[in-house]
Amino acid sequence: MKYGKYVLLALAAYLIYKKLKKTNLFGVNKSQSEITRMLEEDESLQVQGTATLSEHDAAKVAETIKNAWGVFNDDEEAIYSAFRRIRNLADLLLVIEKYGYYQSNALNAAEDLPTSLQKRLSRTEREKVNKILSERGIDYAF
Repeated sequence: MKYGKYVLLALAAYLIYKKLKKTNLFGVNKSQSEITRMLEEDESLQVQGTATLSEHDAAKVAETIKNAWGVFNDDEEAIYSAFRRIRNLADLLLVIEKYGYYQSNALNAAEDLPTSLQKRLSRTEREKVNKILSERGIDYAF
């Protein structure tokens, strides 16, 4: 189940793509108001709310997490604090996007946020992050 969340994200993206294609959102003959109305009406296309973090604030949260990674010891409290700033799934997805791929040094491969958390945090530490997310009603686990 190591790659289960990636499979679920890919499946969700595919289903959204199919829905958009079916509703002709890729066509140029739909007005912006029609597209907006369709997205508002179809709950399957909605992420859990809209992001409460601005792009700038999401980038700061991602940067806080990157700065918490240490050579021998990570600053877990800074990571927990960063995750406490996330209020919904839209915020989390924005932070993951802003985190991008982080490479701590030339010897390590670049990693996205889920991979960094899996590799760098213990199971207990990840459970604490997941608890923070769960307390905010975010159905996502690292």
